[in-house]
Amino acid sequence: AEKYGKTVKPMLVFSNDPFYSIVQVAQAAGVDEIVMGVSGSTGAEVQLESLAMSWGMLKKAGVSRPVTAKVVWEGRQLSYKLS
Repeated sequence: AEKYGKTVKPMLVFSNDPFYSIVQVAQAAGVDEIVMGVSGSTGAEVQLESLAMSWGMLKKAGVSRPVTAKVVWEGRQLSYKLS
């Protein structure tokens, strides 16, 4: 992204429920996009489903800012719009 003029600020978040923490930080920071690498133990679909469930639990009423969630691996990606 930086190669194309976009600023990237990577973050490390430690938790016993990473999807909950990722969503909590993303909503607090007002991000437009969440990008994750594919897990070695679960598939990309499962990762996006877990993220979407956490998004639904933490979503505040009346806030409808769309966020794109992506899982990327080896020249491929799977994305989903969270609202």
